[in-house]
Amino acid sequence: MASSDGPVAEVETLQRDSSVGKHLTKAASTVSSALPGGRQAALALAKAPVEHVKGNVNGALELVPTLQLGTTCSGLRSLLNGSQIAEACLKASLGRRFESGEIETEILQEMETNLPPAPRDAPERPSDAESPCGSKTPSSNSAGYAKKVAAGVALAAGVGVATGGIFVAAGASAVMAAGAASGATGLMAAKKVEEANLIHSTRHDSDFVRSRSTLSRHSDQEASGAEMTLSQHGAHQPSLPEHVIRQYYFARLAYTSDADTKRHELHKLFEAFGEGGTANTEHPSFWQGPATEDEAPKWYLALSPKGSLHIVIRGTDNNQDWLHNFQGKMESESTVYHQYSRKESPLQPLGSPDLSFHQGFWERAKTVSAEMDSMFRSICASSKAKAVTDVSDEELEMFLKEYIGSRVQSVQLTGHSLGGAVALIIHRVWSNPNGKRFKVLRFMLQRFMPEVKDLHVPGLQQKFLARQQHYRSVTPHRDFRTTVFSAPPIFAAKADKADSVQEWLWSGQQRFKLDIEREELDQFSNAELVFFNDDPVPRLGFLPTGDQLLLAPLSSVLWLREDAATGMRSIFPVPPKIQRRFFSGADAFRNIDENCVTDHLMQTFEDFVLRLAPQEVQRRLGASTEAVSYTSPLDFRRKLRASLEPITEATDATPEGTGAGDGSPDAQGGFFGKFRQITAAGGDARRSDGGSKKDGYQFGDFTRGLFAKAKDGHT
Repeated sequence: MASSDGPVAEVETLQRDSSVGKHLTKAASTVSSALPGGRQAALALAKAPVEHVKGNVNGALELVPTLQLGTTCSGLRSLLNGSQIAEACLKASLGRRFESGEIETEILQEMETNLPPAPRDAPERPSDAESPCGSKTPSSNSAGYAKKVAAGVALAAGVGVATGGIFVAAGASAVMAAGAASGATGLMAAKKVEEANLIHSTRHDSDFVRSRSTLSRHSDQEASGAEMTLSQHGAHQPSLPEHVIRQYYFARLAYTSDADTKRHELHKLFEAFGEGGTANTEHPSFWQGPATEDEAPKWYLALSPKGSLHIVIRGTDNNQDWLHNFQGKMESESTVYHQYSRKESPLQPLGSPDLSFHQGFWERAKTVSAEMDSMFRSICASSKAKAVTDVSDEELEMFLKEYIGSRVQSVQLTGHSLGGAVALIIHRVWSNPNGKRFKVLRFMLQRFMPEVKDLHVPGLQQKFLARQQHYRSVTPHRDFRTTVFSAPPIFAAKADKADSVQEWLWSGQQRFKLDIEREELDQFSNAELVFFNDDPVPRLGFLPTGDQLLLAPLSSVLWLREDAATGMRSIFPVPPKIQRRFFSGADAFRNIDENCVTDHLMQTFEDFVLRLAPQEVQRRLGASTEAVSYTSPLDFRRKLRASLEPITEATDATPEGTGAGDGSPDAQGGFFGKFRQITAAGGDARRSDGGSKKDGYQFGDFTRGLFAKAKDGHT
């Protein structure tokens, strides 16, 4: 093992041996401030492109497992990956943190922009005939998009210089270094345009954005949408739906190994949340996966006396679980992978499927499915005095319908961390009638399958002899709900497609074959995510890797916010654009420190959740009687900024030319000073016309077309 100073010494040695500029070395050695993992991770990220250029394929693959080499197309993707790593290094060297209250301010602005409208009679879905899946209301700041693009292009130029410097450090020729620099600049510039299109788009589904920009309210706080203003909407006292509080405790119980202890705790939870009663003694009401001395069961099912079935997936608990977490490639087995496959494209891997699941999370979901199938087939075989191998699917289906399904009145699916990711994958695929896996859940929960229809596209006139355009509509069952805690993103896509695919996920508009493609929006309309403070795991989307994680279009994302200095607590919704800007990519780790891991642990925010439960639930679960301060999002932001005013005044009074003032060399002079100013100018902008002037432009599609022409020219 290297000492703590080892990575820094190695970077300094690299600088002396290859004459890498001081800014590049500083950027590489301080990337740990932008990405988790400390100095060792910084060295690994800095060395990966170097190893690639040197031809040390095995070394590069060890450092960045998602880096795939060997073909022209994958070489371009490797260059894009390397340039994104260089971007993370550059941003780390700038050292700019989000201002205290900056994220909260942006959330409140999105809440105001997306206030619920006045009720309408019999709204048609999609609500707008001319733009079925998106809002027609443009943003007010049309200059914002241009600033964002300008900042992105400036950043791309810096990334190109850094990438060329890395090639020089690896001993490459000047021609190769210049080519790498120009190529990285072009790739990164196109990537930044796609990111600007996503962040400033007005095409996102209006109902989805509105759902993500609102909070649940107490019954005495209800008001009509037409009467609401930001001061009303953001001034409500925070509250959590009771099912969120309930599922928190069921998710936490998954880390308990002993079955008897679980049964005892489940009885207490059923009583505390009003699900108790006379248990059915004829049939069991609790099942869990196999356990070992070193590993708790990966899942359990608990059926309350009143018919609520809780399906709970355990999160990360050992080294094997971490291996699943780090398998970040796109999987190639799920129905989602095949649904969005582009098999008609002759180009690989640029013609690969646009969307699939994170491979590690998918592998764990497969394991859970296999364990459920094995257990319930064994139970069915015992009841029929047959061998397990002799139990047919038809016999298993009839048994599960009678044995469990007939007693279920509602379904709650939950999990924490890795368990939350697996729960979301199960939520998405369990009901697929053609799926090879999750038969056990389909058999026992057939009554809770979502309703799937093919509907005509509203507002479109049918052309002569042309087929009527349609789209698939999915309506989840009202008694099936998924709530996850601290879960990472579950979808994966190639880096050059990531932003455009994410926009498609949030808009429901055409990307593949249909005029409206809102199935993913519909599938996750009864799913929500809850996370606490600086928890890093939900922020893992869009990190600079070969296959980037994308954000599922969950109907609700709640940020439990607690300020340690003042003791204030509040709850903020996380609108989609805010999630991309502040809770994704390397930027999401600007304000993260070593204490962020604590925020990921469930016990850290138990008191936060429990104090929002009804008084009787608090009493039964032993809530503390110490006074705490819950405040509205608006007041939280206001008091937070007020508590920092003395610090702000002291900072503003810093003499010109010092390190903290605007007159410092880092702030005003040199490349990094200019870069800091450009980045700040374009960071908080909004857009009016929803993307580039060429509507529908996508970087991934552009590169595919480019290589198609190149191929045709050589045949």
